[in-house]
Amino acid sequence: MGKIFARGLIAITPVAVTIALVVWIFMALEKAFSFPLRMIFGPFYFTGMGVIVALILIFFVGMIINNWVIQKIYSWGEKILKRIPIFKTFYNAISDLLSFFNRKD
Repeated sequence: MGKIFARGLIAITPVAVTIALVVWIFMALEKAFSFPLRMIFGPFYFTGMGVIVALILIFFVGMIINNWVIQKIYSWGEKILKRIPIFKTFYNAISDLLSFFNRKD
């Protein structure tokens, strides 16, 4: 009985944690962008607009980073930030995780 429960827990945990993380990210984005958007759009604001604006902002940042000059500035800033001990630890871990999803195979 204990083995079956453990297997079920092992099977469900990654899915549950992923769903919880995605919901948390969306709620955080909505909370971060809701106040300025409410000030701009007033009664036309709707729930989810913060997430939409965040996704559009991320897209535009990606377009800007694609520029060669900006890439050089970004890599220069990245080198400086990687010298900060605590920042370097978290940055490298997150960068390695994200590079896993950005494979060019």
